[in-house]
Amino acid sequence: MILGLGGVVIDRSLIVPDIPGWDTVLHALHYSTHQGGMVATALAASAKLGVSSEFIGAIGDDDAGGFIVRKFIENRVSCARIIVKEGEPSPCSICLVNEKSGARTIIHYRGLQEQNSLDTDIDLTEKRYLHLDGYWPETAVNTAKKAKEAGIIVTLDPSSTLIGSPWFDELLDLVDYIVPGYGFATGYTGKSDIDEMCRMIYRPSMTAVIITWGYRGVFCYDGSDVVNYPGFNVDVVDTTGAGDVFHGAFLVGLHRGLSLSDNCVFGNAAAALKCRSVGGQGGIPTQDEVFRLLYDNGYTFFNPE
Repeated sequence: MILGLGGVVIDRSLIVPDIPGWDTVLHALHYSTHQGGMVATALAASAKLGVSSEFIGAIGDDDAGGFIVRKFIENRVSCARIIVKEGEPSPCSICLVNEKSGARTIIHYRGLQEQNSLDTDIDLTEKRYLHLDGYWPETAVNTAKKAKEAGIIVTLDPSSTLIGSPWFDELLDLVDYIVPGYGFATGYTGKSDIDEMCRMIYRPSMTAVIITWGYRGVFCYDGSDVVNYPGFNVDVVDTTGAGDVFHGAFLVGLHRGLSLSDNCVFGNAAAALKCRSVGGQGGIPTQDEVFRLLYDNGYTFFNPE
C-alpha cells in the first residue's frame, strides 16, 4: 500500500546531561540501540497505525545491517526488496539526547547512502503512496515519475542532502506533499519567516507544503493561506524521530481519507506521543493511543472503529 524509498540507519542513542567539549569525558545516563532513518521510521509508524508498508533502500552486510532487517520484521514493514551491499558498513547515527529537554543532536554517517542510484527499476504494482526522503536521488526521481504516471500520491520529507542537489528541482515538480522540517526549510530558502518559506517551496503541482517545527506543530500552505496546527503537550523524553512519525501518520491519514486540516492534527498527535520514549521508533503510538489523545483534547473528526 505504502512504499518508502530512502534511508535507514542504526541509531546509537545516549541520554546525556550536556553536549561534551573536545578532550573531555562525559558519562551518559542511558544507552540504547534502535533502527532509525527518515523513511524507515515513517514506515514503522504507518505500519503500527494499521497500513501495510514496504521499504526499499540499501544496507551493508555487517551486524548493523542484520539488526536493521530484524527491526523491519519486528515492525511488520516489508523489506524483501532491500539491497545488501557487500563489504560496506551500514549507515549509522549517534543520537545525543538532553536529559532535561529531550532535545537531540545527531551525528550521522551516510556511507553507502551517498550514492545517487540503487541501480534498480522499482515496481509500483499495488502501491497507492510513495514516500521519499531524497536519498538515492536518481532512483527517487525516476520512481516518482512512474508514480505520477500511475496516479500514486508522492510525499517527500527532504533530507538536507537535497539542498544544492541537481535532482531537487526535478523532484519538487513530482511530489504532491512536501513535508520538510524547519531546519531544512531555512537552509533551502535562506529565510526565517514561515510564510516566505512555504511560498518559496510551493509548486502549483503540489497539494500542500507542510513544515514541521517541534512543539510548535506544523505550518500548512495549500496555495492560499499558511495555517498553524499547534503540537500537543506530553511529557517529553526524546524528540528523535517525531517528524518522521508525523510523516507516517500523515500517510495513514491520507489513506483513511482525512481532510488536510484533520490530517495535520492527526499527525501532530502521533508525533507528540512518540516523544514519550527514547529512540526514533521507541514511542510510536498505536491508533487507539492517538484517538485517545485526540478525544482528550476535544477532537472528534476520527472514527474510533
